[in-house]
Amino acid sequence: LEAYAPLASPGSAIVVMDGVMRDLARLPNATPSWREDNPISAIDDFLASPAGRAFTVDTSYDGYACTHSPQGILLRRETPGAR
Repeated sequence: LEAYAPLASPGSAIVVMDGVMRDLARLPNATPSWREDNPISAIDDFLASPAGRAFTVDTSYDGYACTHSPQGILLRRETPGAR
């Protein structure tokens, strides 16, 4: 994500796929390490980094149960660092 951050212009987004893997970790035949090793954990780490502070999570699609990428739309703020 840090490598892609400079490529995202203000107002655009980075889309991170397969965040649902965290929630699938408890299912039969799933890989238990998915609880910690998943895209949402990577998003959390990225948002806590200096590069990630220019982004916010767009959760507008999460409530529709139509995505395998919850919390995966990272919008670059128009004003870097604004919260």
